[in-house]
Amino acid sequence: MDPLTNSELLELIVLQRQNVDSQFEFWLTITFAFVVAIFAAKDRLSVQLKLFASALYLLATASFVGRGLLEGVELVVHISEAVERELIPDPFAWPLILRGIVMFLGTFGSLYFLYRADEIDK
Repeated sequence: MDPLTNSELLELIVLQRQNVDSQFEFWLTITFAFVVAIFAAKDRLSVQLKLFASALYLLATASFVGRGLLEGVELVVHISEAVERELIPDPFAWPLILRGIVMFLGTFGSLYFLYRADEIDK
């Protein structure tokens, strides 16, 4: 396989960043829907339904984290190559770190809300 040209490499980086962003946005949408559904149905959720919802939500989150990590590793490889070619400056990892913090806090905040929603209104 021929090495990527500079323009192909930069285009690939942009596409991979868009994929990672899209996955994060979809996770954020799922989290918002999860919280709204809990709020709407909090009085009618049995323990079994809460456990089932928790399991589904955690599996979805794990899927997005896994895909994000795989895509992120590939992205880091391509960014490193672009930095070596002096096409882009060496990027700082704050966006990835902040995204991870948001996903961690959002996931556990949503699950906390699931199990404590009925106590919040009182």
